[in-house]
Amino acid sequence: MEEQRGKADRTAFVYTDCQLISETGEQLDRGRSTAFNPELIKQYSFIPEPAVVLTKVMHEAGPFDESIRRGTKHHKWQRIINNGWVGYHIAEPMFSYRMHTGNLSGIGRRVIGEIENGNNGERILSGYWPTTASQ
Repeated sequence: MEEQRGKADRTAFVYTDCQLISETGEQLDRGRSTAFNPELIKQYSFIPEPAVVLTKVMHEAGPFDESIRRGTKHHKWQRIINNGWVGYHIAEPMFSYRMHTGNLSGIGRRVIGEIENGNNGERILSGYWPTTASQ
């Protein structure tokens, strides 16, 4: 019981799966994340940006490098986790993620292209988001 309580006390953010939608709001596919794993975050970007984060945790992890344009969220999650915090995944789509050619990560261009080529179905989001920060 004490171990569970300690883990709950260190929960800093909650994240969910999402619905991938088109530029016009049409439902495309489901985007899946994965259960929280601090070791996995070293290799994959699987936590969506709309995760709910405690303000205290953001202040502790900051300041963030504002010159980074790609991989910003992965950089942020790694800093939060490196400070000893954990996340909690809800495996239900609770937000919509609009796919368009202007997504900075390139996810929109890739997903739209895949769908146009007949590759429909759920997407594991970690395969689309960059893990390295670049300007």
